[in-house]
Amino acid sequence: MNTKKPNNTIAVVLLHGIGEQRPMATLRNFVESVFGKSWYSKPDRLSELFEVRRLDVKFEGSNVHCYELYWAHI
Repeated sequence: MNTKKPNNTIAVVLLHGIGEQRPMATLRNFVESVFGKSWYSKPDRLSELFEVRRLDVKFEGSNVHCYELYWAHI
């Protein structure tokens, strides 16, 4: 019998386009408000840009990957 819990992974994408925040500032504030300060930052593997990062959080047995998309300049 398999007693391992399934690997639950959740993606959270925060979209915004107002203001002139520093990159990731809005996402950090959002993640700290929702999940607390127990997150860690790492580069996104799918992008060649070092500026693209994700914040990872462990929350109630799930891995939560948080991303920010700032669209005002597009």
